[in-house]
Amino acid sequence: VLERVARRGKPGIRNLRALLVEREGLDFSRSLLEARGEELLRSAGFVGWEREFPVPWDHRLRFDIGFPRHRVAIEWDSVRWHADRGAFQSDRARDRAAATLGWTVLRFTWTDVVTNPLHVIDDVRLVLSRRST
Repeated sequence: VLERVARRGKPGIRNLRALLVEREGLDFSRSLLEARGEELLRSAGFVGWEREFPVPWDHRLRFDIGFPRHRVAIEWDSVRWHADRGAFQSDRARDRAAATLGWTVLRFTWTDVVTNPLHVIDDVRLVLSRRST
């Protein structure tokens, strides 16, 4: 419900969020896509990953998920945060920088996570296994 009504400029939204965090322990720093993606990783038995992993070459930036031992990152790409021109361009620049430093970035959308979760699991497993050797 909060996601539907929480728009900039709506009076009281900041207070409502603070109340829900305090009383219900809710975490609004994550999107629903991030929460579903992380649950998918946990249910598939993946270990060694870190949420909000600092990008090694610029600690001001974060990968949604980082597997530092394998140099693999996951980005949960929602239309809300990744569709505008600036975000699209900066995502590509970060992916290129990652590749030049030996990192693989996997990008998954809501459709991937919800409709094709086994493909997400298979892709992550395959890349991690190739990066282990």
